[in-house]
Amino acid sequence: MAQCLQAMLIAELTDNDGRRLLIQLADNLGHDELKAEFESALAEEEEHLLNVRTWLQESVLDSAEV
Repeated sequence: MAQCLQAMLIAELTDNDGRRLLIQLADNLGHDELKAEFESALAEEEEHLLNVRTWLQESVLDSAEV
């Protein structure tokens, strides 16, 4: 389970970084509507990232019986 969660964490980190880059690109090009959409998507992705981090932490601690 922990390995699956680690893979999910990598995907979420990549997704979050991609969203941040899209926000910067839209901002630099003056696309305010796109920037707002990307910021909204990033907020959702940050929640996903927090969930996956929590699940991974719980999985590892449970496996270690801590």
